[in-house]
Amino acid sequence: MSDFDSVMKLTATVGSPVLLEPDECALFYRTLTQLEAGSSILEIGVSYGRSTSLILQEAKTQGHDVDLVDPFLDEPDSLRRFIQMAGNTDANFSLHKMTAERWFASGRSLNIYDFIHIDGSHVYADVAADCKRLDYLTASGAFVLFHDYGRESLPDVKKAIDEKIGEVWERVDLVGTLLVVRRK
Repeated sequence: MSDFDSVMKLTATVGSPVLLEPDECALFYRTLTQLEAGSSILEIGVSYGRSTSLILQEAKTQGHDVDLVDPFLDEPDSLRRFIQMAGNTDANFSLHKMTAERWFASGRSLNIYDFIHIDGSHVYADVAADCKRLDYLTASGAFVLFHDYGRESLPDVKKAIDEKIGEVWERVDLVGTLLVVRRK
């Protein structure tokens, strides 16, 4: 395990703080460090790779298995920038260049994950579908992080999450627009 200041040296160079602000990065990293070595991690929505840089740095030191899902459609250079950043971490991961819906339909999502970060599509139906899958993707004690929760410009995110997160999930923390829940 590294310390937060050292992982932020790389993370601060990735994307923009607006994508995941420094205090959100701190919560994200603290949650990652609670995982046992060799845990399974899924990230839906890689984009510029700011949160992914935190995941991959911790995965390198703790031997985590990482699946990353993103179609890289938003900006043409985002995949190139992601590959450059990922190469700087020297971590093992599987990149699935497709939508979450297509990835799940392909049957590749047979793992049970200890940590899931959802920051893909911000459309209600897509967020609701991602949330619905949590029941078969996680076991007791798993962490799920949602970015853009409560962001006024993306009201569908909060609505879909609030409808899903209930009796099986407990809220752990909320910093900025990063919500952390844990499966009971």
